[in-house]
Formats: sequence, structure tokens, C-alpha cells
Amino acid sequence: MRCWQDCVAVPVFGTLPRSRWGELDGLDTKDLQAVLWYQDGRTDDQALTRAVIGSAQDYGAEVQMPARFTGAQLLEQMVRVRYEQHGITHECEARVLVNAAGPWASQVAQP
Repeated sequence: MRCWQDCVAVPVFGTLPRSRWGELDGLDTKDLQAVLWYQDGRTDDQALTRAVIGSAQDYGAEVQMPARFTGAQLLEQMVRVRYEQHGITHECEARVLVNAAGPWASQVAQP
């Protein structure tokens, strides 16, 4: 397993002024009374991503990048994955598919 830089624990919290609520992507602020934020650590996202990809490769994963996920179909024992790479559509089958799209996970999961 590969390692990445440890998170630095720096507990910080506060409120976000109403004037900045427009910066909150995807948040319905219609009936919102307040926005509280809390930060308990930080990490180097690029280094973490590289470490996770490297660890997956160590366990036998094949990585295609850059690529754009275009869809998936759940089969009986597999998942058929469609992706575009350099303008060409490809398909592959996998035993496991991880949706690691963060706050956009529900958008990626939609048919």
C-alpha cells in the first residue's frame, strides 16, 4: 500500500456570510437561516489521488487516463463501463465500480 502525506489537524470553524452563499455549488439556499463551516484537516488532493491510483495498480487495477466516464451497466456478476479517451469510446468490464465523484456522485450515478 502506498502512503500519502498525513492530514494536518487544524480545527477551525465559523459562519459563512449570506453574501457568499452564491459560492456554494448545488446548495438550495431558499429557506436557509445560516451556513456553518468546519475544517478539521487538509490534504494534498493531487498527491492523495496519485497514491490511491498507485495503490489500486499495485492490486491489479488497470488505469486509463485521461478519460471521461460516459456510463455503466450493471450485469449479473460484472459492471460494463463505457468511457471516452482521446475522442474514442471504449468499453470494459469490471467486478467493482467505485463512484468517487465526491459532491457530484449523485449526478454521476444518474442514468
